[in-house]
Amino acid sequence: MPQFLLFILLFFSQTLFAEIKIPVNLSQLDRLETLRILGMGTSSKILSEPYPLGGYSGLELGVSIEFLDLTDLSSLGATIPDKQENTTYPKLSLGKGLYNNIDMFFNFTPYSKNSGLSQYGGMIRWGFYQSPYVPTCLSLLVHGNATNVSQNIFSQSFGVDLVAGFTLNYVSVYFGGGQIESRGQFVGINSSNNIETEHTSSVHTLMGTILTLDKVFVAIELDRYSDAMISAKIGIRN
Repeated sequence: MPQFLLFILLFFSQTLFAEIKIPVNLSQLDRLETLRILGMGTSSKILSEPYPLGGYSGLELGVSIEFLDLTDLSSLGATIPDKQENTTYPKLSLGKGLYNNIDMFFNFTPYSKNSGLSQYGGMIRWGFYQSPYVPTCLSLLVHGNATNVSQNIFSQSFGVDLVAGFTLNYVSVYFGGGQIESRGQFVGINSSNNIETEHTSSVHTLMGTILTLDKVFVAIELDRYSDAMISAKIGIRN
């Protein structure tokens, strides 16, 4: 199964995903909007059962596909001849339970000539409450991410979220929210012809559903920053 997930990631990253077309002559307002779309949009997602791996010899491996809405990006800066509405890109993720209901997750996307995108990130999740009466839990998440788009945009995103989860038989749902901020460096695409650095922040809300069959799970998540995006993941969990 791990070899199969890795094959899916490598196949998708090299074949199916369209190039992200970055507009040029970006003003400061254009750069801030670009950072919200590409910086926040590529940040780390949960896409995992809400019950913690921590306290067990837990291990999770998965491949996710994330969908980016690029409609607003195409309208920034200089006009792009062919408007781009959306693109998708893969992530390989690894989660490990540590102790006291603390989990650590790592994710990355290998560089692809097709999309021009590569990224890596991590997340720490602390499951600080589990109800003794109903299958619910509360978790605090701290996450960070770094993204490179075509050697023109280098962004770093950091966020904190509070997440509630509910599990019943084979189905889990979770929802929550918090704050996220992104910093980005823009090279060769600015109206000033200089290297520019920008910073922005936003409220982050999320909700997701997971279907689990034995050790295999499928997750779908909706995240909202300034824009909404959808992610899907298939994985295994011990």
